[in-house]
Amino acid sequence: MNDALTQPLYDEFPVLYAGRIKPASDSSMCWGFQCGDGWFALLRELSMHLTDYAREETSFHLEAVGVKAKAGYLRFELAFGTDWTEACIEAARRRARETCEATGKPGALCRPARGSRHAWAYRVLCDEKANELGYSKVMRDLSPPN
Repeated sequence: MNDALTQPLYDEFPVLYAGRIKPASDSSMCWGFQCGDGWFALLRELSMHLTDYAREETSFHLEAVGVKAKAGYLRFELAFGTDWTEACIEAARRRARETCEATGKPGALCRPARGSRHAWAYRVLCDEKANELGYSKVMRDLSPPN
């Protein structure tokens, strides 16, 4: 995600994204948001829900340790989670599965039309971006990567 979108998330949710200043051995957030700009809105919404929850559950330590796209899936990992936070993250993952990583428009899982057929090269893209980048829709869904 570009800096113009990343910084507002850091500014609005400093506790959630405190890992951005930690070394890689402690948090993958030191590499920022490793996904496209199109997921900004859903990440902001998820961040708001998680932060609101942490305000009510004062004993809960809220900190993201990694946010990235992997094979077309949103990977959002907390240092500590609860059933509620996991359900909230899962809802965002489902939304990301239908949201173009590049534009935020409705999208679908796509793979490179030529070249690599490895799952790590898959992305969620709208038709316009898929055509522009040389991707084609995947006809069957794959299970999430580990």
